[in-house]
Amino acid sequence: MNKGFLFSWTLLVTLGMFFAAHSRELSIIKAHAVAPSTLTHSSYLIGGAVGKIDTTIGVFFYDNDKLILAYEFETKTKNIVDFTQFIKNILEDLKRDYNIIIRHACFGVPGNPSAYQEFIQPFYISFAVDALEIIRSTDLETVKVMNDFEVIGYGIDALHPDSIIQINPRIARYHGAKAVVGAGAGVGSCLMVWDALRSDYMSSSLGFCYSDFVAQNHYELELCEFVQKVTPGYNVSWGKMLGATSGIIKMYDFLKLKHDQSEHPLKDTNIFSVENMQDIFDRASTNTLCKESVALYMKLYTRLIRNVAYTTLPYGGLYITNTTAEKNPHLFTNGLFFDEFLNCNNDALKEILQEIPLYVITDPKVRLYGAARYLLITMR
Repeated sequence: MNKGFLFSWTLLVTLGMFFAAHSRELSIIKAHAVAPSTLTHSSYLIGGAVGKIDTTIGVFFYDNDKLILAYEFETKTKNIVDFTQFIKNILEDLKRDYNIIIRHACFGVPGNPSAYQEFIQPFYISFAVDALEIIRSTDLETVKVMNDFEVIGYGIDALHPDSIIQINPRIARYHGAKAVVGAGAGVGSCLMVWDALRSDYMSSSLGFCYSDFVAQNHYELELCEFVQKVTPGYNVSWGKMLGATSGIIKMYDFLKLKHDQSEHPLKDTNIFSVENMQDIFDRASTNTLCKESVALYMKLYTRLIRNVAYTTLPYGGLYITNTTAEKNPHLFTNGLFFDEFLNCNNDALKEILQEIPLYVITDPKVRLYGAARYLLITMR
């Protein structure tokens, strides 16, 4: 037998056994900062974010009243079979390779947490995140499990100012309520209210994702019926319309069908196979169907944001986040978004909207910072 072939086969078998035994090694590790040598173990925290597509674990240290991201672990959520074992592997690697011991962790997870922030079984994800099980299986002493957007609210104040773009240059009211909303793979939202006892904002998740989408004309009713057909279920919610992993792809397919049924269908050169939602945003400047899809998506997305503003009156600021905003901030800063935001056909309501500071968050690490910062707030 060829020695080179035998060596390659042996290496593949060895690697296969290694990955099977230690699935965490499939993650990507990023090093961001080196902690001072005087730092104690108690200064380290884990802030994690579980998403429908990706799961990211941030290792932070706290130095001179500043939260600093040291390491970042990323993996595809579909590759995680057992979340507790996944975290156990990371903790063991941190201790072995970096001599870092973690005692406290917080995870932002899509879904509704149990009463004591101990458990979430997220929608569309096979595994649950169970704080008590993680504590039993590791050296962690504190584990919090929170809604993913509830966590984002805590991360805003930890971001670099360059990661936040102000759209409506109004001065935020002192201790005024803040709201966060964002569409991406899903749709999330939260409300932040000032807590005088903690001297900080405390976050609470909102349920706009589950609220009903209401068509305002026959065209939107057709879209609603199309979405209902391709994603069977009960009502057509805002989450199903804008998120559910492929909201804009549904609009692309809907508009393609409308063009195919019209007297002047688009040329074949305008049609392409959509692999992910960002394909449509990226081609909007050169592709007619993509341009129409983005325009329709942004019109409805802006209506949702306006509804959040009406409901919460966030005079402390309304923050737009999640994948769509992070990857396409120009859609919110070109002036068309703000014009549509004020398009309510009511002067009194328009005056209310004009007083609300609007921001776009472009750093996806806000989730990690939020989870870590929540730990700091609650452990004061």
